[in-house]
Amino acid sequence: MRHLWLTDEEKEGHAYFLNTLGRDISKKEKQEAAVNLRRAGKSYRLIGEWLGIDPKTALNWTKEKQERSG
Repeated sequence: MRHLWLTDEEKEGHAYFLNTLGRDISKKEKQEAAVNLRRAGKSYRLIGEWLGIDPKTALNWTKEKQERSG
């Protein structure tokens, strides 16, 4: 049986999920969110889950951003 209580990380993830999939946001907004989440130490798997994208996409987006800024 799954516990009904959510961890802080699960709450944060649920909020991201609802905010991104609950409204029509642009690819650029999702890319920016992915980069910010990665900077906050989130895994690519978690970023993908929260933003409704493949974890490999999250990896590629964050790498592209690093290459452009570095």
